[in-house]
Order: sequence, then C-alpha cells, then structure tokens
Amino acid sequence: SMSSSQDMANWKNEGIILPQQASGMLGPNRKGERPHIVKCPSTGEFVLYAHSADVTYQADKEVVYATSTTVNGQYSFKGSLTNAGGTIAAHSDMSALSDGNNAYVVTESGHVYTLAADCHSWVSDTSVGAVNGDSGGSESPTVFKAGSTFYWIGSYKTGWRANNNFYSPASAMTGPW
Repeated sequence: SMSSSQDMANWKNEGIILPQQASGMLGPNRKGERPHIVKCPSTGEFVLYAHSADVTYQADKEVVYATSTTVNGQYSFKGSLTNAGGTIAAHSDMSALSDGNNAYVVTESGHVYTLAADCHSWVSDTSVGAVNGDSGGSESPTVFKAGSTFYWIGSYKTGWRANNNFYSPASAMTGPW
C-alpha cells in the first residue's frame, strides 16, 4: 500500500499499488519488503524495487522490481533484478536511489548496483565493502545526494537490538566512503 503527503503532516491513502501475486516471488508464503520507488532518469517510468524472500528469510533472498507510469499507480510486477547474464541481485536489506543521471540499488553488505538506462536490470556491481569501517555492513542502508556529495546512512547489523546510526560521505557512488 502507499500513502502520500504534501506536508508530512496530512496523509492520503493511495491504496494498494502492488498486490500480492498468485504465485512466485511475491506470492503466498513469501515476504516482500523495503520498497523503494525511483523515477528512472532516462525513461521517466517509476520503478519499485523491493526485497523478496521466503517466510523464514533464509531462501531466495533477492531484489525484485515492478513498474508504473505514475508514482501512485498500479505497478506491474516484472521479476528479479538481474544483469544481462541473468545473475540476480541476491541481497536482503536494500535501498534504491537516483542522482538525476543514474539509478542505483545499494545493499546491506556494501554492494552498489548501477542500473541500466531503463532501470530494469543492473550493469555493474561494485562492492564498496563495509561503508562504516565495520566488517558487519549496514542495516537499513539509505543513500542520498546533497550538492556533490553522496551520504550513506545506516545502522550496525545487530538485528532487533538498538544500536547507533552512522553516516559515511563520498564524492561518487562507488566510493571511497
């Protein structure tokens, strides 16, 4: 489901934009979570990226995508995010962003997937390693660009236990962070 707001105080229910599928990666006994919507810079199409896994979170952990012509429209599920060779982006915790020129999917283990021009596949996978200098990676990775600097925000991987957040700046998506 989606909600929207013009002022972050008043919210409008936009309804279900991507319903559960009858079978497959977003079907019954599956989890779809951490949705992120990017407006593809070259096409203007809206692409929703999410993490898909079985209910135990132990199998089939991958990034999937769906598309729509409007941000709050019905999204059409397309499948796994793969490269031209069919290799899937196999991660659980993820985020997506566009810097206005390119689009990316970033993961908890420090992978930056640069997306193809149509945002339907990835063309490179750069492992930037432990963004925060800790070999554990980052939960809930979020990246944004302000001016000419990218900022990677996350928290330490401690599951449900509280921990500190951190940020790491870089001049390029591929680091160094």
